[in-house]
Amino acid sequence: MSVSGTLLAVVPTVFLLGACAYLFWERTRIAREAEAMRKRHRNGEAEVRQLKKERDAMKAERDRALAEQMAAVASLEVAEQAKSTFLASMSHEIRTPLNCIMGLTEVIAEDVPEEDQDMVVYIKSSVSTLLGIVENVLNYAKFEAGNLEIRPESVNLNELVSGTVGLFLPECERKGLRIRFVPPDGKV
Repeated sequence: MSVSGTLLAVVPTVFLLGACAYLFWERTRIAREAEAMRKRHRNGEAEVRQLKKERDAMKAERDRALAEQMAAVASLEVAEQAKSTFLASMSHEIRTPLNCIMGLTEVIAEDVPEEDQDMVVYIKSSVSTLLGIVENVLNYAKFEAGNLEIRPESVNLNELVSGTVGLFLPECERKGLRIRFVPPDGKV
């Protein structure tokens, strides 16, 4: 056999061996890629499971927080109702004796000497102020409940301040202090 004949016989064999090596290498590469894909798939499934667990935990936390908030709101509503009931009953309990004091003051005012009539006026003024405070507490409770109708009213500021000063006058005199109100128009 000649060199060219030998080469012709060897070249297809070398070519076949090269093709076989290439196919083997390609098959190995594809197998590695397939395994990597399977591994990524398994990791992806594990990640999806983990994400589902986290989602479920977040839902459970949200539901727990919502339940706590609802319980807190219910508790606040009960407390608000108790406060309103307390204010209503206490204001009644306070108003009744104050009205009694006011009535008795009217009765004894007739028998008090003229020089002590200012004390009767202070008693009446103090009782009226206390009744006003009780009324304000009731109005505040109504306001909180959304049941208060607010109506603007004119107020004589001179009378309001003068009456307030009058409330403190007996105590100031007892302590040797002087208190007075001079209205803007200068009339005392």
